[in-house]
Amino acid sequence: MFLVVLGVISLFISTFFIAYKKSDISVIDLIWAPACFLVYLLCFGQNLEKIAMREIILGLCLFVWSIRLSSYLTIRHNQQNFNDFRYAQIRQKWLSHFWTKSFFYIYMFQALACLVISSPFYFLMINQNNPLWGTWSDYMGLTLFFIGFIFESIADYQKHMFKKTSLKGEVFTEGVWRYSRHPNYFGEVTLWWGLGFICYSELSFIQSFISPAILTILILYFTGINLLENKYRDNTEFKKYKKKTSLFFPWFPKKEEHYERT
Repeated sequence: MFLVVLGVISLFISTFFIAYKKSDISVIDLIWAPACFLVYLLCFGQNLEKIAMREIILGLCLFVWSIRLSSYLTIRHNQQNFNDFRYAQIRQKWLSHFWTKSFFYIYMFQALACLVISSPFYFLMINQNNPLWGTWSDYMGLTLFFIGFIFESIADYQKHMFKKTSLKGEVFTEGVWRYSRHPNYFGEVTLWWGLGFICYSELSFIQSFISPAILTILILYFTGINLLENKYRDNTEFKKYKKKTSLFFPWFPKKEEHYERT
């Protein structure tokens, strides 16, 4: 476990120095997915005798998720005039001791969050109970993972293409965004619950689902959806979109005459 903690902390500290040199704290987003996969790899390397089909499938899921998400975020980050409003607000708020606060409250906090959220991978590797792949929980987990992965991938691609030609303040309401105001976050949460179910084939309820539970709370109320909803709360187009479109879970939009009455 010491090597896992050391590896993750080292990655986030190294990234912080890169961010400091570039004067851009948002680069931390680019390493979130690779950091979670790093936890898996370090646990994998220390417990080779334990490796079985479940651990391999879990690793493949994490690998494709990590590659896709980090690639998408890197492409977005490298776009001209890219500016993450979350970090822009933080910079304005933390005028004094900005980099010191960023190191502890952003980089070290996310390093800790990464270790906690990735903890089921560690528990899975050291667990001695090793039922063969093929339990109901395995198939449930794999199904949820692919549903979430595909949903998030489509949502990110559609939003990326929209932003290439959209004007400032325009709201995207087509594709999967017609059924959820935050389909990318729905996909992210869903695939992590899928990983939890895969782990549940061997681990306890708490060990398996502490990760997706924490991630769901963070995305819904702190780091994701809540911030975006506040950002667009005064946007007239978004207000109309909000009235007819589900917040999180995909669902058919309300008909115009219905939401006008409500």
